[in-house]
Amino acid sequence: MVTVSSSSERKRKQRVAAACDFCRRRKLGCDNKKPKCTKCSLHGRECTYSERPRSERPSNSRIAHLLDENDRLRQSLEALQRSRSPSTPDPIHEEPLDHRSPEVGTPVSSHPAAEATATIATKFHGPSSALHHWATDIPSDSRSTKIDDGQVKKDLFAEAARQRQLERINLVSGKLDFEGIDASLGSELLQTFWNRQHHSGTVVYRPAFMRDMACHGPNFSSLLLNAMLFVAVKHPPLQLSNDTASQSCVNGITFRRKAEALLYQADTPLLSKSILTTAQALLLMADALFSWCDERSLSWHYLGMAISMIVDLGLHTARSAFYCTRSAEDQEIGRRVFWSAYVADKVQSIYQGRPPRLRDTDCMVPIQFLDEYDEFEAFHSLSYSATPSQLDTPARSGSTFEQLCKLSVIAESILAKLYGEKSFLLDPRTLLQASLSLKIELEQWRCSLPPHLDLVAGESSPFNFLPHTLSLLSMYYSLIIILFRPFVSDGHLQTLDPSNANSAFTTCANAATQINNILNLYKQHFCLKTCPYFISYATYASGTIHARIAAQNLAGSQSRKMLLHCLDVLSQQQVQCHAPRQSLKILLVLAKRLGVNVGTVTAAWSRTDTDADDQFPEFAPTNCFQLIHEPTTIELNEISGLDANLDALDIDAIMRSFDQISQHAAPANNEFVGRTRVVGNCGRSDVTDDSFAGTGISTSLQGCDFDLPSFSVDNAGIFLDPLIGFEF
Repeated sequence: MVTVSSSSERKRKQRVAAACDFCRRRKLGCDNKKPKCTKCSLHGRECTYSERPRSERPSNSRIAHLLDENDRLRQSLEALQRSRSPSTPDPIHEEPLDHRSPEVGTPVSSHPAAEATATIATKFHGPSSALHHWATDIPSDSRSTKIDDGQVKKDLFAEAARQRQLERINLVSGKLDFEGIDASLGSELLQTFWNRQHHSGTVVYRPAFMRDMACHGPNFSSLLLNAMLFVAVKHPPLQLSNDTASQSCVNGITFRRKAEALLYQADTPLLSKSILTTAQALLLMADALFSWCDERSLSWHYLGMAISMIVDLGLHTARSAFYCTRSAEDQEIGRRVFWSAYVADKVQSIYQGRPPRLRDTDCMVPIQFLDEYDEFEAFHSLSYSATPSQLDTPARSGSTFEQLCKLSVIAESILAKLYGEKSFLLDPRTLLQASLSLKIELEQWRCSLPPHLDLVAGESSPFNFLPHTLSLLSMYYSLIIILFRPFVSDGHLQTLDPSNANSAFTTCANAATQINNILNLYKQHFCLKTCPYFISYATYASGTIHARIAAQNLAGSQSRKMLLHCLDVLSQQQVQCHAPRQSLKILLVLAKRLGVNVGTVTAAWSRTDTDADDQFPEFAPTNCFQLIHEPTTIELNEISGLDANLDALDIDAIMRSFDQISQHAAPANNEFVGRTRVVGNCGRSDVTDDSFAGTGISTSLQGCDFDLPSFSVDNAGIFLDPLIGFEF
């Protein structure tokens, strides 16, 4: 009996195994006729047979092993959960995920089973770490960095559109708590903040923040809100009430005090743990303290802490648990925060003459921003114009940010190869080859720009360009000057063929002229006092080149007019941001040293403070285009282009003008009592705060307490104009 049963079972298995592919897929009985079975002949199919792999049978030993492993994993998970305090928030966010209100809508996670795991493996440890087995921290099916962006784009766009509609509803219904300030003023400041993010990246992802602000979800925190309002008050609404509370908010004291109180409070020390909203707030505070308040050391520290948290959370690599176990929205937020920090790191490295902390070789995050809502949303000139209005032009925020990230990667290479501390040890020919290679990268970047970003000065129709687009192009031309000026200014590179120096300076001169054209375009349609502050750096870099050309030409030369234009622009920009003040000082002293008459430039504003805590400038809503300085007036149509014959310039005199400071002793009458230290081959200098003693120029660097009378430079000492680093 057993033999008969075993024989029939064996035959049944053989029949199943011998079924053709078509019959097996359709679960049909196959008669195995040759050359085609009946079913394949009936359906007109090719009759093929594939060999099936034999599956291993579940033995008792394998089952016991799996049960033991399951028990060990459960015990480990319970131990980790017990070790976490019930009051401890999620290390990624300040609030648990289930605090989101169903009324405001929550996108469904694309990894529902992995969300519990994400709260455990929140810290990043690389492959060399002894703390974690890196290979087992990430699910094996989620290590691919390729993003299936088709459906994700649609989902993010739909959620962004929905949340934009809900913003007004939540504001009217009182769900948006601005923590003590009037809701209408808070809403206006938030609108200003969203409008100012275009030129520097998306530190805060608007749909997630506004949704969670209504329900105190994980993408919202009081610290982040006050940091955003602190950034926004640099550009206050034109119509303000005169009450004390409103004025206190507008000059920034309220929001900074609240943010720093939350940051340093003892009962919930936010700096002792890595939280995404804290990293975002630190990035925003660093930007405002640097560009607005001129507190460069504190800004540098805040930026460093934000970068440390970003690395700790694993936002710098797509292979971390953050990207592999979280929702598509969280991944979008992570990419935007990382690249915003990367860009800010490069901008501050250029301004402060310090090595970047986020290096491209240590990071692996795709430059890919899938939410396209703010890409096609109509641009509003709020905070960019004296008469704000909605323009018939898409904001192009996403594509501009993408190109800014790519340009920042090239900027890092320039800083590392030409301005590193050990670069002066390299052979000049090696550096020349590196610069030519980097020039090709810059040219390729420019050629690959999408048509809506590749704007040519003088050929664009009105309003076919935007402030952040012009800022992007100004950064491109500034990098060209940074790339080639060392071959004119630095002593050990001047030993190359003189034709190389001539070619390098011609390249810088052409770039400086293009920056001047960009300034003309910007001035025609937008307010120069509120422009993105990298335009201030581009203006300064352009002015250092025009000053040297103007020194060799007649008083009416185009280069002198361009230099005066740069001084005019910087004088306007310092009204709203204080970063241009130092650039303006350096250019004025450089013009005096080179013998270029620029007239008398008056400070854009001056103030005295009686309250030591009031460290912020007072803003009066005035016409953005009103000139409140006194340089020689230059009409835009008077500046046509660069002086025609650059070959006639005395390149040796220009080269000597860069190192003139080393050939003069400090005046005996104590006019120049500061100390200058040239570092490496960067052309950088560190000058103490008393460098302008006796010049009538105040250099108070504590907070934002500035006292600037007339910018008279009659008694100014000899000064070096650095491109990298403003450590004065």
